[in-house]
Amino acid sequence: MSRKCEICGKGQVSGNNVSHSNRHTRRKWDANIQTVRANVDGTVKRVHVCTSCIRSGKVDRNLNVTKKEAPVVAEVEVAEVIAETPEVVVEAPVVDVVADATEATVEA
Repeated sequence: MSRKCEICGKGQVSGNNVSHSNRHTRRKWDANIQTVRANVDGTVKRVHVCTSCIRSGKVDRNLNVTKKEAPVVAEVEVAEVIAETPEVVVEAPVVDVVADATEATVEA
């Protein structure tokens, strides 16, 4: 995976670990880079971006833009077919539920 954000250019930084005895050892910090699917110029591509760019909205993750819309004619045909089909009514059987009402008598 790349170590640099394709949007802002944030990448790896270097510095020192400093112990309690003040010894310095070199180390690196990596940026929090995530691979996400994003809409780039009308096509869906995988891009490596940092989480701050994702949270701030610099990455367009609306993937529904590239889907082709169905023609309106198909919606009219479906509506006509639905209007032509007869309605079917199904009645559920009626079931009587009788609860036993027994009273418990307590004799003292």
